[in-house]
Amino acid sequence: MKVSVGFIGVGAFVRGQHLPNALRIPEIEVAALSDLNAGVLEEYAAKLPLRYTTTDYHRILADPGIDMVIIGTKHDTHAQLIVESLDAGKWVLCEKPMAQSDAEVSAVIAAEKRNPGRLAIGFNRRFAPAYRKARELMRQVPAPWFINYRIVNQNSHALADSYYAREPRMLYEGCHILDLAQYFLDADPVRVFMTGDRYLNNCCILSFADGSQFQILCASVGAVAYWKENMEIFAADKTIGIQDFIDMRIRGFVGESDRLFVPHLGEQAEAVRKYGFDFYEQYVVARANEYIPEEYHVYWEKHGIANPPIHRPIPSAFDIEQFHRQNQEMRFFTADKGWLQSLQHFARCFLDDRKPENTDAVAGAKVAEMTFALLHSLETGKPVDLQKWYRSKGL
Repeated sequence: MKVSVGFIGVGAFVRGQHLPNALRIPEIEVAALSDLNAGVLEEYAAKLPLRYTTTDYHRILADPGIDMVIIGTKHDTHAQLIVESLDAGKWVLCEKPMAQSDAEVSAVIAAEKRNPGRLAIGFNRRFAPAYRKARELMRQVPAPWFINYRIVNQNSHALADSYYAREPRMLYEGCHILDLAQYFLDADPVRVFMTGDRYLNNCCILSFADGSQFQILCASVGAVAYWKENMEIFAADKTIGIQDFIDMRIRGFVGESDRLFVPHLGEQAEAVRKYGFDFYEQYVVARANEYIPEEYHVYWEKHGIANPPIHRPIPSAFDIEQFHRQNQEMRFFTADKGWLQSLQHFARCFLDDRKPENTDAVAGAKVAEMTFALLHSLETGKPVDLQKWYRSKGL
């Protein structure tokens, strides 16, 4: 038995992640695609065994043969499409953020409550293998925990005249880490504070009732050739550091050793296991854009941004010129951030009729409202009592 899935929105991210991942998952049948771009639909209709494609997503919602929808439209339509999809009797996986206003938050929660279908928001990092292992190890460690998280890279959206250039990065990307903080500590923050600017660069502090602190640097600066994400966890006599989901350094845990996690879909897994993070870092810089379609290629020099190669003081044990992309159909080479695992888990829960671990409407609402609270903190220059904020929003 398989889950029949229809896609609403077949934009760049869906074509780069959700759609190819769904096609690899045995429990899923990709049945239908909907998008306003008829050319994209024609392209996929010619190469996939789809039941149909349509420019009207209502056809998918009205189809009793579709069990689940995956929403990958721009985020100003997310809440509306979630509500319509749940009311149509579907299970729904929607990309983040879930909502952009208090009214949208309330509408999504109400729709999930009145319908039997489940909702999952696309916060994949709670399914990343490295982070799940770190969470498992930290279950035995008493609070308080002190966590530093960095999500920093040159943001091509900020450089182009795009929809996302006019949206706060904390809303459409930093929200990933807000969800991770709640998942990782299994608690809501009691107080939040943010500095920086509204759109691109922010420092946040999330304070928890047990004394734990989760600090986030979410920024659109830095060298192109530096890895994007890093998490450090400190507690009592224990430390865990994770570099870009690949290199986990475990200190203070008896019987535990450092670990390496292979990139998404196992690309260059053998070389990463053999040469470690140094290989991964150099390979990302040298090969990340290999085979990438021209429409997605970013020419940094056109934006006045240099991107020289990496030079290390010690000769590498490998010749990076001997390594090229193994999977030419994978548009982006990246670390394993849990995309496939998140979707497969959701599909299996549908088949088994059990509650998923994915972020549901209430958890998604808390992330959305925490983002709004952080933006309020930025405007006022003061911390926000998040528990009071949640109560005022009915959470």
